[in-house]
Amino acid sequence: MDCKNIQEIKKPNIVWSFFSSVKLTIALLIVIALASIFGTVIPQQEATELFVSRLSPGAASVFQKLQLFDIYRSIWFMVLMVLLSVNLIVCSINRLPVSWRLFRKPSAPDEAQVFKNQPSDRTILVERALDKEAARLENILRKRYRGVQRKDTDKGSFLTGGKGNFSYFGVYLFISAY
Repeated sequence: MDCKNIQEIKKPNIVWSFFSSVKLTIALLIVIALASIFGTVIPQQEATELFVSRLSPGAASVFQKLQLFDIYRSIWFMVLMVLLSVNLIVCSINRLPVSWRLFRKPSAPDEAQVFKNQPSDRTILVERALDKEAARLENILRKRYRGVQRKDTDKGSFLTGGKGNFSYFGVYLFISAY
């Protein structure tokens, strides 16, 4: 396989890149917001008769051709909505591997930097043995959290647990219901 074939394989899909762009999302949201403002200011559907009578025939013709009297059912507004939908779906698909990795990632106890700047009023001193107290707290956490783990070090015991990992998939449930 020569270098030209390798470059062709690595070349990103232009259409996919276009629809996965955050810039596209922002541009579409701005255009849809502006169209919605026009749809609010310009009378829509049956309420247009009085408004059209105040316009010159040329302006009324332009408004009619641009479908400004029925913006929310116009072809161009529907195209904007479809483009935004495709953009959000492609962005969600791009994000799926990261969501899956975060969902599957077990919580790991680690003392690094977590408690370094802990205020003294959020520290609890106990007179029991460290092993017994850590075991008691571990049992309490197991009742409320998933995947509780304990790491004992010379500095103390560190406990972690997770809850709500399914929230990483909330956007996908919304899209499938749509």
